[in-house]
Amino acid sequence: DRKLTPIEACRIEHDLESDTVRRLKALRDFLKRCPMDVEDVLSISSNS
Repeated sequence: DRKLTPIEACRIEHDLESDTVRRLKALRDFLKRCPMDVEDVLSISSNS
């Protein structure tokens, strides 16, 4: 199990970051289409 080079680690981190950003944008768009109480959203996201 070899060590990641700093560049590889940085690239992986960037991929994870962009994936998170995509999910947040998708969630925001979903909330615009389907207005719900924040509590409902939080309970849904913590259940899954």
